[in-house]
Amino acid sequence: MPDDLLDLIKTDPGAPFEHAAALAKMRAKDRADWARVKAALKAAGMTIGDLERAMGTGEGGDGKQGRPVEWYDPEPWGEAVDGAALLDALVTLLERYASLPNGGAVAGALWALYTWCFRAFAVAPNLMITAPERESGKTRVTELLSWMVPRAKPVSDASAAAIIRGIERDGPTLLFDEAQHFLNRRPDDPIRGILLAGFTKRFATVERCEGEAHEVRVFSTFCPKAMNGRKLATIDDMLTSRSVVIPMMRARKPLPEMRADRDPVGEGIRRQCARWRDDHQSELREADPDVGARIGRIAQVWRPLFAIAAAAGGEWPEKARAAADALTAAAGTFADGETLGTMLLADVRAVFEAKRNPERVKSGDLDEALRTLPERPWESMPKTGKRITAQARGRMLAGYGVNAETLRFDDGTRGKGYKREAFADAWNAYLPEGDGERTVTPCQTLETSTFGDPRTVTTEPGCHGSRNAETPVNEALSRCHGSETGGSRREGAPEQSSNPPALPSQPSGEPTAGDAYRRRSDGE
Repeated sequence: MPDDLLDLIKTDPGAPFEHAAALAKMRAKDRADWARVKAALKAAGMTIGDLERAMGTGEGGDGKQGRPVEWYDPEPWGEAVDGAALLDALVTLLERYASLPNGGAVAGALWALYTWCFRAFAVAPNLMITAPERESGKTRVTELLSWMVPRAKPVSDASAAAIIRGIERDGPTLLFDEAQHFLNRRPDDPIRGILLAGFTKRFATVERCEGEAHEVRVFSTFCPKAMNGRKLATIDDMLTSRSVVIPMMRARKPLPEMRADRDPVGEGIRRQCARWRDDHQSELREADPDVGARIGRIAQVWRPLFAIAAAAGGEWPEKARAAADALTAAAGTFADGETLGTMLLADVRAVFEAKRNPERVKSGDLDEALRTLPERPWESMPKTGKRITAQARGRMLAGYGVNAETLRFDDGTRGKGYKREAFADAWNAYLPEGDGERTVTPCQTLETSTFGDPRTVTTEPGCHGSRNAETPVNEALSRCHGSETGGSRREGAPEQSSNPPALPSQPSGEPTAGDAYRRRSDGE
């Protein structure tokens, strides 16, 4: 570097800006001269940041740090695409590069195609790739998916502000690598809230104050999200219930290398995904696939994937249901007993069975039996390290609608205890095997063209499994449903028909009053 330029920088504050290009070249090639420039800038009262902005040395070439976010959206395929063949190709790629569990490749392929048309659905099921140990192929599967999905956005560390602004502006597919680092933060971490709230489109929004006037602005959190990490399914059961869980194990055979400089999927596959989306988006909006016996959150998670399988045709509807059965059973091994509440329900059932299923049991006898169960936490609770108290047990069971009563027992004594029948609803609702002795009799018939045959679901006696309403909660439910044990019709009230009133409907395909709202929500 010429001495006269260095002297000029020391005496003229504008000189660095006039010679920014030369200084940028010198910074890259001559560290000694660059050190002299920094010393001269310091002596002149300037900062390195001022000079970097003048030199335009940011990675994006715009004088800012980092690079701007850019997307490449492939041109849709020139002709109609066979959805079944496209899904078969995705499965072949997943099985070639990764060792997946039964149903894993099918679920991964369906989820990959779902990311192209996620705006057609009311929910956004997460894809959770987990394993008990490292080197199980979690990151490999995520990396392979990054070549299959649109607008893949890897996230290894990011702020909640950056994530929600990116979702609102771009609608990306978020790929969280080693997500346990996010989920093991404090319970009120905003990223955890984004992941949970982003499941249902209706509630997938957050509000932030913007600008000097602190204007409240709404940001969407609705987009496809995949995450991988160790023991993810046991960290947050609410997030697990909103996810398709693929449990991984270490591969037992060599797999082809996935080089960062080579595209393992190919532009043709992505173009076909884009064309299939364009051809089936409207169909998927109206889809209401049969989810079989699945109910609640499990049905919500799998419904978009079943809809895609039905639209693809061929053997894919059956493949999707088989994959759901396999992976739901595998995910159940993570969920069973993972909360203390469901663990307590299961252990109370075990105590009743050990006592030959008596009609009632004393609270003290129940607590004593619980503490003797092997490998259970009741003798040393997780947070306190002390045995479970009667008050803690009572609060936990009350959360499931089961309350202690003052009862008379076979030995003639009276005291606090539980009736076995009081647990019927909780056991049937929260334990896989049920065993609440709840019978099913024809009471309400659901006849739809989707099911094709009448389905009957009810409980006997009463509407909720117990023979009489023993708690205020059950009494309220009984009154609400008009059961014989829970109350009667109000005097003077009109007779109610056994058939529900018909609701106004809109023919499929015609504009509805909610279309404008949907278009705004979807960013169309």
